Amino acid sequence: MWLYAWGAMEMSHDAAKILLAIDGLLPAIEAVRGALDVERRLPDDLVAALADAGVFSMSMPRALGGLELPPLEMAAVVERISWADGAVGWVAAIGSGTAAYVSSRLPVSVAASIWADARTVVCGSMAIVGGMATVVPRGFRVTGRWPFGSGTSNSDWIASACSIADGAEGGTTGPAAQRVVLVPKKDCQLLDTWDVVGLRGTGSTDYTLTDVFVPEEFAIDRAAPAVHDGPSFRHRFYLLGHAPHALGVAQRAIDAFEELARVKADGRVDRVLAGRASVQSDMAEAHALVGMARAYFREVVGEAWETVCAGDPLDLAQQGRVRLAITSCVRNAVRAIDMLYEAAGASSIYETSPLARCFRDIHVASQHAVVQKSSYATSGQTILGVDTAAPFVF
Repeated sequence: MWLYAWGAMEMSHDAAKILLAIDGLLPAIEAVRGALDVERRLPDDLVAALADAGVFSMSMPRALGGLELPPLEMAAVVERISWADGAVGWVAAIGSGTAAYVSSRLPVSVAASIWADARTVVCGSMAIVGGMATVVPRGFRVTGRWPFGSGTSNSDWIASACSIADGAEGGTTGPAAQRVVLVPKKDCQLLDTWDVVGLRGTGSTDYTLTDVFVPEEFAIDRAAPAVHDGPSFRHRFYLLGHAPHALGVAQRAIDAFEELARVKADGRVDRVLAGRASVQSDMAEAHALVGMARAYFREVVGEAWETVCAGDPLDLAQQGRVRLAITSCVRNAVRAIDMLYEAAGASSIYETSPLARCFRDIHVASQHAVVQKSSYATSGQTILGVDTAAPFVF
């Protein structure tokens, strides 16, 4: 169970308060799980409740009303929400991570105006995939189309990474020629493209900007450091959300399978599924896969956190291990859920099966560029020192 996984870790008062609030929201999340697939977005009242609980501000600077939770406490929150539902957990991870990145890098006065309302939600896309910013007086004009805008339907502001148009600041390659622009959602056109097999409730639709003016102070230079000096903002700690999200979905699958195996007949009148040796083996291996991934994640991230809190940057090998820990959580979750999905037999094929939902959600989550299987090579290169110029490892 989740409590066993994280209960031994000492939590701050702020983290414990958020977790208590999430526990209170579990019935509401359970009640809307079916509707999420139909609506392909989260209900606005649920998003407001998550915001009130402090989920979206938990990694933001304290100077802006955030909590600056240490990464392992953030992970505990994301895993708990993801256990309740993969789509809700995904939006929580993306929304809190995007808020942490954007709020820590915008000018303080700009960020303060945006988060004057504590319920403000910011999502979008940090991928350089076709958005173009043209330099104009006092800012940029931005045009482009971005895929996978998770949570944009529930957002107030949209953050989008884009390249600087040729002829300015050295062309369109490299972080120095990239900006993350922040615009009100009304300036975006959300497209109806999110017709997918899993994580349907995330509303990760494509969206476009067409010749939108973005004032310079609302455009973040990706090569510049954060304007807030907390350790959370010295590396891409917002990427960590992928790991606890996967662990939460996998833990839900384990719990659902255990419940099923105790009651489902095994084809013999005198035995349930839990009495089959192969099922016992599958359950044990699934526990080990998820538990080992979680333990490695806690070890590596804990060491990285100690390093940055001491005022030292993470070297590439450390960054590679963090990326490896994130990827391993997702890949191990996939293996564990696949194993249990198969062991459950025909029971797992129905839309109403919790295992079916976990199966769909984890296979969509595992396709994210940060945690695809190829990410192992990125981690290995940095650990071995083969590619010391690898950009954006962590």
